[in-house]
Amino acid sequence: MCQPRFIRISSIRKNIGVKQTEVSVRLSDANQDAIDMVLSVNANVSQLASLGVGRDVSISGLVDLQVAYVSGSEVRGLDYTADFKDKFESATELSGELILSGHIVDVNYSIVNKDILVNV
Repeated sequence: MCQPRFIRISSIRKNIGVKQTEVSVRLSDANQDAIDMVLSVNANVSQLASLGVGRDVSISGLVDLQVAYVSGSEVRGLDYTADFKDKFESATELSGELILSGHIVDVNYSIVNKDILVNV
């Protein structure tokens, strides 16, 4: 008689904390005369690595920025990737692999001396 075999895979997910990291980038295009208007700013975040040791959590990742703007009579665009690193302390001890998620909460921009200042 065959005995059935079961493989149990379990995963425990819990909230270990929330950390807000701000990334500020000053973008410029050497070919433009002046920026008349910013049409859109898009930002996406990617987590590259996370490490939990005891209560300390280290995070690193990338923020990809795409900006469309008007200079003179032309519509132009800029792409830029900024890296970030941050740390925070968890309320509990951590062990095992960390699966963290990142989200863009707010994007602000302004025109400063022919440059576009983007805060994510």
